[in-house]
Amino acid sequence: MKERKIENYTVYYYLLSALLLIPTITIYFLCFEISFISLIIFYLVVIIIVYGLVIGLGFRINRILTTECDPERFLSQYDRFYRINARKEKQVRFQYRRIIALTHLGQDQVAEESFDKVTKPVTTSNKTWYLAYRDLELYFLVKAKKFEEAKKLMDELDANLTDKDKQKYKIALKNQQAAYLMETGELKESREIYQELLAIKTSKLNTMVYRYRLGKIEMWLHDYQQARLAFERVIAEGNKLYLVTEAKEALQEIAGKQGA
Repeated sequence: MKERKIENYTVYYYLLSALLLIPTITIYFLCFEISFISLIIFYLVVIIIVYGLVIGLGFRINRILTTECDPERFLSQYDRFYRINARKEKQVRFQYRRIIALTHLGQDQVAEESFDKVTKPVTTSNKTWYLAYRDLELYFLVKAKKFEEAKKLMDELDANLTDKDKQKYKIALKNQQAAYLMETGELKESREIYQELLAIKTSKLNTMVYRYRLGKIEMWLHDYQQARLAFERVIAEGNKLYLVTEAKEALQEIAGKQGA
């Protein structure tokens, strides 16, 4: 608990240190009659350093989800760091990772309610957040088995993204395609894509998702040995992801089928 408290307020520690440092250095510059331009340069350097520290903390918090696979702790740190309010609830750049974390806690209904508050991007000028919004939209459509709407959305993405965009966002696009194929019963095609994704260096979180879904596909194809191996890896490495609970339930289902 003590370690978590320190981590929650690290960003404020850095900012307070910078605020205390500025008047101290100003007095020093004035006492030694150092030029005004040097003082301005110093302030710019301080601002850049503090900004860099804040950005670094943002990356550190994201790693709690993507590397440590701890969505509950991630949400606690994320909300404190970004001070999520009613305005930020409408912005996909603040909500995307929060919603992803909620889905990995098994809270799909809460995640979808949060997504409904997000303002839909009106243009594709910022491709990263446009795709992030569409990624969430497709996730909930497939989850609700609205496959016709999901297919239209995938076709829209294909039309709006350039070849360069498709290469840049290849992992996200392939994951969308594999999830759609899996839920529509195209199991072998979906398996092929997930196996391809596992060969690409990506976050531990993504790897756990791919392994779990591969396990489900192998189970539906009655390859229980491969399914068991996939689920056991998720249980061993998935830490606090809800996928761990689902993998355990899948292993029990396999045991029941093999024992029947």
